[in-house]
Amino acid sequence: MRLKKILTDGQWIGVFIMTSGLICETILHADWGWLIFTSGSLYFTLATKIKYYRKMRKK
Repeated sequence: MRLKKILTDGQWIGVFIMTSGLICETILHADWGWLIFTSGSLYFTLATKIKYYRKMRKK
């Protein structure tokens, strides 16, 4: 039985970008932290759509 990865590399990058945005917002009190968080969220969403598109294409 093959062990499946929970998140793809693209999704991990999105999570990292979102976490960086939250750190900038909370610790550094940077007003542009929300922009980084939103970019990470969009990156994560796009990576998820690509993951499931490829999964459905295989079937």
